[in-house]
Order: sequence, then C-alpha cells, then structure tokens
Amino acid sequence: MVSSQASPEDIALALRILAQEKLKTHLAAAVERVRYITNASGVALALCEELAPESPSENASENPEDAMVCHASCGPAAPEVGARMYIRSGLTAESIRTRQTLRCDRASTDPRVNQESCKALGIESVMVLPLIMDRNVVGMFELFGSKPLAFAERDATTLSASTPQVESALREAVAAGMPLGRIAWAEEALALSNDAEEALAETSVTLKVPVAFPIDSFRKPEAPPSSESADQEVPAFLARLADEARPASSRAWSHWFRPQW
Repeated sequence: MVSSQASPEDIALALRILAQEKLKTHLAAAVERVRYITNASGVALALCEELAPESPSENASENPEDAMVCHASCGPAAPEVGARMYIRSGLTAESIRTRQTLRCDRASTDPRVNQESCKALGIESVMVLPLIMDRNVVGMFELFGSKPLAFAERDATTLSASTPQVESALREAVAAGMPLGRIAWAEEALALSNDAEEALAETSVTLKVPVAFPIDSFRKPEAPPSSESADQEVPAFLARLADEARPASSRAWSHWFRPQW
C-alpha cells in the first residue's frame, strides 16, 4: 500500500513496480499455457529493452537492436529468463522483417537457424511470432520442439490467441512507466515494403468498365463456310457463349434445360 505521505515520484515508482510484477505474472502464465496446448519442449517470450543513456550495455560494441531479453520461459529447451536472444539474422530476423509467424520443421537441415545451438539443446522444430504494438515490433514468442515437424497451423493459432492478453499487460506496464524499446530496422523494412506496394499500385492498370466484344459477328455461320472464310471460324465454345449472350426471347426454351458445355 502506498503511503499518503509519499512523494509523486515514489508513487510513480510504486505503480511502475506493480505494473511490472503484473506483467511478469501475465507473461509467465502465457508461456505455460502455450506450452501446455502445443506440447512444445520449450517456450520463450522476449521483449525489446530501451537502454537509458546513463546505463549503457555491458558490451559497448553491441547494438541493443541486435537482441531481445527473455522475460518468460518454460521447458528444458527454452532459454533462461534474462538471457539475451539474438534477432538480427536467421528465422527470427525474417519473422520480424515480414511480421509473420514462421516455422522451421527440421533445424538440422534448415540454414535459417543456428544448427549447432539447436543440436546442443536437442531442438528440431522452431516457431516464431513477432509481438507488434502500434505497428512497432516490441517482442517475440518462440516455440521449440525436440522432434521434426512438431508444430502446425493450429500452434500458430494458439500463439496468435495468446497475444491480446500479453499486449494488454504490456500497455499497462508501459503506461506506468516501464521502458520498452522497439526494432527500428523492422520499421524500415516495413516502410520499404509499403513503398514497393505503392509503386506497384501506381504502375498497375485497373479496368473500371467491363470489356465487351461483338461475339455474334464471329459466330460460325449456319451454311458451310467457303474456303476463303474457313480461317475465320471460331471455336465451338465461343459460339456457345454467343448463344448465352443472346436475349432470352430469341432462344428456344430447350436451351434452358440442356447442358451448354
């Protein structure tokens, strides 16, 4: 309970701590639930962290955008809470750039994953889902399986269903003052993708009205064609299309009851 004599700064700090503890509980419950449903060997949930100017990274040469920090995990194949999970390359980077759920079915032969690390941890299947808030990538879910082809579309659905509660807890913690970073290079990739789509839309041609042609004028004549007009004969299916296009009043009723094709 916050004392009535506390300063505004103390109250803000207490609220931030409460929000972070609530977030921790939500994230732990989310990974446990996902692992139970998907039967994964390990589940991890990592978040971006915004480093304060006075608190530089332990490794000055390390770019904070190259890794996320694991905030919740369960299972023997998952990294420990607090571990740095590198995201600049491989399957994770591709998932972040495309903002799509991706999976690896055979880690031993898939060049998108670190095969040595997967072999050491006994991982054969991986699934990655980026966490997005306000169009910014702020975290990721990762599933790890000990067997090939461990995950399918239903597991991607399970991950997607778990994100709203995680996002709600994240927003509450950020509103209370918890710093949360973002991946700028992921936003640049999205901007480039949007520019490419706009350029394609500008160069594409859209037909705003139906295109018609006088098919009756090309119909096969009832009389046998002369040798001069034989090369203008159209296929039978075009003649049938012409029959369909004729007014109903000029068509025999039998046309409605026999197959046209």
